[in-house]
Amino acid sequence: MTLALHRIHDFLSTAPAAAMRALEEATTTRHYAKGEFLLRDGETCRYTFTILDGVVRKFSSTADRERTTDLYFAGDIAAAFTSY
Repeated sequence: MTLALHRIHDFLSTAPAAAMRALEEATTTRHYAKGEFLLRDGETCRYTFTILDGVVRKFSSTADRERTTDLYFAGDIAAAFTSY
């Protein structure tokens, strides 16, 4: 887990109840089908994704191949922090 994710986890585990309620109100659950993209190359990441079930693969591609750079599993947080 990266330092940024550790900080998010630490905050969430000690956040006041009012802050957690506000976060829950701002949260939306969305289901993605297999093969559907959360973000495409060149797009700005505007959301942070919490993986509830399944596996998400982060990859880069060139004309002749794809390269997996990360895998996210249930409970993981996925985001393109370079977009922020």
